[in-house]
Amino acid sequence: PRDLSWFDGTRPTDLPRDGRTLLFVEGLDAAPTEVVSYLRTTDGAPAVRLGVGWGFALSPDGKWALHSPRYPYEHVQLLPTGVGEPRPLPAGAIVEYHWASFFPDGKAALVVGREQGKRYRLWVQRVDGTPPQPISPEGVVAYGDPIAPDGTRIAVVQPDAAPSLMPAAGGPLTPLPGLLRSHVPIAWSDDGKAIFVVEKASDFPLKVVRLELATGRRSPWCEIGPPDDAATRSSQAGQVAADGKAWVLGYVQLFSDLYLVEGLR
Repeated sequence: PRDLSWFDGTRPTDLPRDGRTLLFVEGLDAAPTEVVSYLRTTDGAPAVRLGVGWGFALSPDGKWALHSPRYPYEHVQLLPTGVGEPRPLPAGAIVEYHWASFFPDGKAALVVGREQGKRYRLWVQRVDGTPPQPISPEGVVAYGDPIAPDGTRIAVVQPDAAPSLMPAAGGPLTPLPGLLRSHVPIAWSDDGKAIFVVEKASDFPLKVVRLELATGRRSPWCEIGPPDDAATRSSQAGQVAADGKAWVLGYVQLFSDLYLVEGLR
């Protein structure tokens, strides 16, 4: 594993399907009043500052980040990763954005958002300026890279039930074979025949298995964790690149200094 932290509060938000670029935000001492979004290639090149606010996801061509400029994240915009001006997108009925991932064609993003007085659910936010449309019941959400490579299906999680598949246009949920309520789908394989799943999001290191959709067979893939877990207190949801050759994980370590003072009177 390579340490790609930039300052003291690095939190990864998107690892594109090729695993070559990382979108992340910085907080804590480097950004004490509001988080700042950065882009960095995974070969370790210096990070590029995109702007103040939360970067949710990178477009498939890497030219745009779906980004909210301030907390609470009531609105989003397309923030250029190179030269250009931000393009605001309508929030419609959404009063708070929580998470997002682009569809493979780059024409829309899948977002987790909520309406006033309601729970989070899934919406489709098109980049052409169309207001977002809800596609799931309340409580049905997603994480990581949950959209199938052909853009037709989404791996979702829901309260009090095992993860399921749902049509990208909305519709009935179909339980994923061989999974339990504690499992969280975080990525699809490139061929669309398998899904990478975190066995239990609270475990550390995170144990990732590969689920074959046709058979429901689960096989261990890897354990995601830091090279040194000393003083590790928590971890964030890991992400796996679609080719299965890279993963990213954010985690928090808390250290203390112990002093011995002698000769006191």
